[in-house]
Amino acid sequence: MIYREHYIKPVREFYDSDLIKIITGIRRCGKSVILEQIRDEIKQKTDNVIYLNFEDKRVLANISNSDTLIEHIESNRKDGKCYIFLDEIQNLNNWQEACKTLRLYNNSLFITGSNSKLLSKEFTKELSGRYVAFRVRPFVYKEILEYTKELGKESSITDYLVWGGFPKRFEFNTEEAQVRYLNDLDDTIVINDLINRYKIKKDNIFKSFVNYILRSNSRIVSAKSIHDYIKGKNESCSINTIIKYLEYLEEAYIIENVKQYSTKTKSELAYYYKIYDADVSLNSIRCMDNRYDITHNLENIVYNELIYMGYNVNVFNNNGKEIDFLAIKDNKKYYIQVAYSIAEEKTYNREFSAFENIDNLSQKIIITNDDIDYSTSVVRHIKLKDFLEAILNIEIKKVIVKNPEIPKNMLDEKLAILDIRAEINEDTMIDIEMQVANQYNISERSTIYTAKMISSGVKVGEEYKDMKKTISINILNFNYFKTNTYHNIAHMKFEKVKKEEYVDMGYEEEQEIVTEKVEMHFIELPKFVQKDSGTKSKLEQWLWVMVGKGDKMEKAGLLIRKINPASRRAHLIVLTPEGKKKARQVQEQFEWLDQILWEDMEEKEMEDLYRSLEKIEQNVKKCGNRS
Repeated sequence: MIYREHYIKPVREFYDSDLIKIITGIRRCGKSVILEQIRDEIKQKTDNVIYLNFEDKRVLANISNSDTLIEHIESNRKDGKCYIFLDEIQNLNNWQEACKTLRLYNNSLFITGSNSKLLSKEFTKELSGRYVAFRVRPFVYKEILEYTKELGKESSITDYLVWGGFPKRFEFNTEEAQVRYLNDLDDTIVINDLINRYKIKKDNIFKSFVNYILRSNSRIVSAKSIHDYIKGKNESCSINTIIKYLEYLEEAYIIENVKQYSTKTKSELAYYYKIYDADVSLNSIRCMDNRYDITHNLENIVYNELIYMGYNVNVFNNNGKEIDFLAIKDNKKYYIQVAYSIAEEKTYNREFSAFENIDNLSQKIIITNDDIDYSTSVVRHIKLKDFLEAILNIEIKKVIVKNPEIPKNMLDEKLAILDIRAEINEDTMIDIEMQVANQYNISERSTIYTAKMISSGVKVGEEYKDMKKTISINILNFNYFKTNTYHNIAHMKFEKVKKEEYVDMGYEEEQEIVTEKVEMHFIELPKFVQKDSGTKSKLEQWLWVMVGKGDKMEKAGLLIRKINPASRRAHLIVLTPEGKKKARQVQEQFEWLDQILWEDMEEKEMEDLYRSLEKIEQNVKKCGNRS
């Protein structure tokens, strides 16, 4: 199993604290594995460790209540601080009493559970705040890529859109086996965790309710709309019961209820909220004839990814037009729309019109699966192509994402699976590797992957001179090379000429690189954040986003139009506070903007200039309509 540092890191600083560490999340999202990884870390410094899994019937047969748990711990612990791990503790009667007692006697307590009653008002009141809580979720996409690589398998965004990120499913080799596992998990959650625990008598109505809710992900619902649905099936269920059922699903971390904000009230709308599934597979296993709800699943996945990245997320009601997400982080607001495609004019107009009357000091973003850049002067369109151009500093005309698995040529050869493998401009292959933890092998790892890409790109009968250029890009969340730059670019170079081997051939400039067709990039993010924070290049703007400091790119609040005559669409140029000295070049129509000096420009002047540019955009659109 992959090392989930994202979840372990915040727990680590509490290892020796007397605060109870509570790790919660939906069933089978990976809590027990994370608990095991924490346990392994602690075992490196002490063997005074006790672990109990309360899903094991043998444990429950011998430890049935808080008193017997305390007795077991006291008889098995050693002198000094003892580290106690209690997995799925909610299965033990009066577990709260045991936790209150154990934490007082030089113990560090870690517990997991699949029910949010672990954080109920009664429990938190008893503990008087003597706990810290950590929420674990199913895999996001980068974790899926890492885990499938570890398993020697491949994955795809489409697979993620349909079957989600429950970790265990990736261990099964066929879709049929994965679906069977997901259905069994669903039964366990709905029947064992909900119907049996809450002693629900009208189980048929409850199952119908659950099916409706989990198929309604990424949609706004109300207790009344659910009541009307159940009534339409000739069943009887009060609105109070529906509200209670919704609470059950939330307590088991099966759904999340995202509040709506309105521009009129500037506050939450209490009776309407949007439902997001903990994992999109909970929708897909309820679909017939492979008619999966890709559009709503895509929005659900964006929500999960935003939460994983630490954003506070709400739905935004912009005078009756819904914006999928108002994401807030570090006091910065991002208005985000999600659509599978906006190629059709009707969809394009609908998605972009949602941003009308939103202030220009907040970023407005639309995320789609389209290849064309649909950015305007006020809305930023995010796609893969821009990201690759920023790193390689070249114009990319075409991107084809390839199978990341490079086949083995021999039985004993190591399988190579790349994070992202793509062909650009029909003559260049690239590999993008994202490395979070330093495994002290990045030089060798990148060399092997690059070599395999080179060999896989040469087909039988082709001329060697026709080989495609191969570029490997390694984005590292640690410092690795003893260099004074965050972006190292490596080629196959000749060594310095030895004196005894010198031959005067009359060359004024000697060749330094063996071939231009092999290139390796290493970007070390910790070095980047130490440099002068002036964000000048497109690459640096992307890197600020990656390291969580995207505010460096938006604070100036000025967006300059760069007109593309062929498409009449706008492309954003974002100027940073540090980069106020001059504007970027624009096309010939706007050469008068080329040398704007920013040293003394006030915020109001920026806004006035922005409005002028907006008028230019409108005039260009009129010209385009007449042409």
